Amino acid sequence: MEILSHQYRNNIDEVLPFSVFNSNNSEQSTTELNGQFINSQLLINCLLSLKSTSEEFDELITLVRNEYKNNRPVLELIREFEQEYTRERAIWWYTRDSFLYRMLNKALRVQNIDLLYLLRFIIQDLCQQLDEYQYSSSIRVYRGQLILNDELNTLRNSIGELVSMNTFLSTSVDRDLALFFLGSSEELDNDLQRVLFEIDANPQINGTKPFADITRHSFMMDEQEVLFMLGAIFRINTIRHIEDDQIWIIHMTLCNHNDQDLKSVIEQLEYEVEADDKSLFSFGALLHRTGKLNESEKYFHRLLSVLPENDSKAIYSCYHNLGMIAMDKEDYDLSLHWHQKSLEIMINILESNDLDLADSYNCIGCVCDCKKDYERAIEFYKKALMIFERSLGEDNRDIALCFNNMGITYGKENKLLEALDCHQKALALYNKHLVPCHPDLGQSHKNIAVIYCQLGNYDLALEHYLRTLNIYEKSLPPHCPDIARLLLDIGDVYMRIHKFQQAISYYEKAAIIFRKTFPSANEMINRIDERIQQLSLLIR
Repeated sequence: MEILSHQYRNNIDEVLPFSVFNSNNSEQSTTELNGQFINSQLLINCLLSLKSTSEEFDELITLVRNEYKNNRPVLELIREFEQEYTRERAIWWYTRDSFLYRMLNKALRVQNIDLLYLLRFIIQDLCQQLDEYQYSSSIRVYRGQLILNDELNTLRNSIGELVSMNTFLSTSVDRDLALFFLGSSEELDNDLQRVLFEIDANPQINGTKPFADITRHSFMMDEQEVLFMLGAIFRINTIRHIEDDQIWIIHMTLCNHNDQDLKSVIEQLEYEVEADDKSLFSFGALLHRTGKLNESEKYFHRLLSVLPENDSKAIYSCYHNLGMIAMDKEDYDLSLHWHQKSLEIMINILESNDLDLADSYNCIGCVCDCKKDYERAIEFYKKALMIFERSLGEDNRDIALCFNNMGITYGKENKLLEALDCHQKALALYNKHLVPCHPDLGQSHKNIAVIYCQLGNYDLALEHYLRTLNIYEKSLPPHCPDIARLLLDIGDVYMRIHKFQQAISYYEKAAIIFRKTFPSANEMINRIDERIQQLSLLIR
């Protein structure tokens, strides 16, 4: 049974982290929201491109030694790993029953960013080895897995869609062996289901993640194990239930990353976080983009600590990013502090029409807006707009951002027609330059909806709110607060036009998200419940 232990652990004892990209997504659930799928792909791409250093290897060794300081056998294994690890033996070390396997898989499962950052060298080395030993012909492999009922329902509702495995997927060429590890259905908890994945993989398809028979390179060479690269994407073909065996058979095909909807969104977001930069800048920007504010802040401070004093551009870029993070954390004084430090450097080294200067003016305008200094906010937005138009012309996405921000500030000043004009100009530009499900496009529709509400035109407000919801459901992470707030806004519009049943429906959806994401937000949840109760009385 020792030979089987690695495969058994792979199949039974661990959650299989996955996310679904649903091209026709019309409702939100824990695992099927497209944002989770896209963000996991972006994180994997960034980890693969970010260069590792020997200092970070030493940092990892120190970390695991502290973790296992009272475990002498593991400490001995860590010493062996420190002295003998090479990239040519990445698979051998990964398949060994050791701290490395458990640490990497747990970090992937819980998205431990700090640990994944230090472990990216092993991810890169595994990818290189799988690519080197890539299968040359088509193959069918199997994976036995216990999964939760909710996860099975997500997959059953996603036939024909794409699923990403957010871990290294271990499979077997032996169907009977994969079934054996599932055990008896009589031993199962009620919330678990026995699943056998049947996977067809063709290495001749361009753009697929690598997969390889690792038998000759594994620590345990008798397993007939085929390993798929982290982030491999599959299409769910069929799902059927075998009543006699109490098992679900899920047939999938390995796919490339060129699905049109998926490819366009990922390329757009990679451009925004400068994923080709292959540095801590891109990593920090990605963490910020995906809402990991504390982690993002940490990595920009980390970058500041190693930058040479004469690298003025890199330093002001760090200050700028720290300013944006502080703003998202609603620490507006700190945000203004970082942006002003950034601007001081820019003014001294940049030309007056430099786009970085315009971006800085725009961000300071946003902070002033949040501090309710609206006059100063408009002043900075106009400075930014002048540089953008002078340098880029009038048909550019950055100009849309200026119009968007000016519209928000005008709205707060109750200058509604000026606000609507700015938001419509922004939307026209976003429609030209963004993919249809980009979250910024959704925000632009939402801004217009807010103004129409203030003008009392609820039909047009509802039209733009629903467009926003359609975009957000395809692009934002699960149970995102932005979706919860949007659902409240839609409920409010339905309430104002006396469509109380629809209002209740949207309030209930919002409450579900708030309870899951912010269980301590009792005041907000109670307020929603009160609205639902009041409306329920009106429709009796």
